[in-house]
Amino acid sequence: MQRLRQIRDLGFPEEFGKGLLHDGYRVADIEAATDDQERCRLSYAYLRKVLKHGSRMAEETGDHELADLLRKRCEWVTSQILLAVSDLEADLRKRRYDLD
Repeated sequence: MQRLRQIRDLGFPEEFGKGLLHDGYRVADIEAATDDQERCRLSYAYLRKVLKHGSRMAEETGDHELADLLRKRCEWVTSQILLAVSDLEADLRKRRYDLD
């Protein structure tokens, strides 16, 4: 089993680095990313990989608790993404950038 790492080990600010992250194969890519947008894209790809495999395992084994956990995590991630989008749009509007 690979060791658990602090998210802050990947260069995230202290406020975002309090959790643990499994040191999977994509972690090195996130750590080596050259900018914040690439880190975001790679993190999202990592999430999709884990959800895909987790969903397949839940379906194949009939693990309804895992399926429910994945569904709840997806809803939480969706809410966080929409919160970030809302904040970004508000910042752009404050600067009078047109979003249309």
